[in-house]
Amino acid sequence: MSVVAAGVGRDGSELIVVLERAWADIQARHPEVPATVMITGAGSGRQGLRLGHFAAGRWSDRGAQLGELFVAGEGLERGARTSS
Repeated sequence: MSVVAAGVGRDGSELIVVLERAWADIQARHPEVPATVMITGAGSGRQGLRLGHFAAGRWSDRGAQLGELFVAGEGLERGARTSS
């Protein structure tokens, strides 16, 4: 199922909300999963294709260290079965 098919639309802000909710659901079941800043964008570049990454401690918010979770649009386009 694509994000558009789920009724989210094509707006990047709405996509971030959906990804943040999914991350919060994961954290509710796994308290060891860290807080993150969610980022989306293009995964293609000079170094090839990157569908996503996690970088611990990349961000800081009021003294708290936060990880960065990057999700590339190219990976979302492929769907859940092929992105895993």
